[in-house]
Amino acid sequence: MLFNLVTQGLILTICCLLLCLSACTKDEMIEQYNNILQTIGDISLSKDKELQGNRNFGQDNYVGTYDAEYSHFSGQEILFGGTALERKNSNNLQIKYNSIIKDGSCKLILKTGAAKPKTLFDSNGSYFEMISLPSASNYIILEMNNFSGSISLIIK
Repeated sequence: MLFNLVTQGLILTICCLLLCLSACTKDEMIEQYNNILQTIGDISLSKDKELQGNRNFGQDNYVGTYDAEYSHFSGQEILFGGTALERKNSNNLQIKYNSIIKDGSCKLILKTGAAKPKTLFDSNGSYFEMISLPSASNYIILEMNNFSGSISLIIK
């Protein structure tokens, strides 16, 4: 984890230096910086091969669908999100979530910037919410402890 943060910081520093040396306008520099942040933020998402289910991204890594069946799974899956000053497709998201818990526990979590993660939903049933993302790292995470059951998630 520390290695990833150091690597991301090094990449960001190099990219910022390259931006400073180029002949860009202020707006172009901000746009390039935002693109760099988004690329770095994508690295934090769980890789498809690490996931227990099937994820399909929408127009970017903040939106899409995820469906999974679990059998006694413990761990965390970082499904959607990224890091951006401003998301090109609006900072407003619609979350639809359904869980069937047969055993163990499962939490749907929103992690925003340095703030403490917020549990959005942690029981059987359906959940729906419209959220507005701040300019920061924003991730939708599933956190499970010996979880058996099914999950369906749609983010628009």
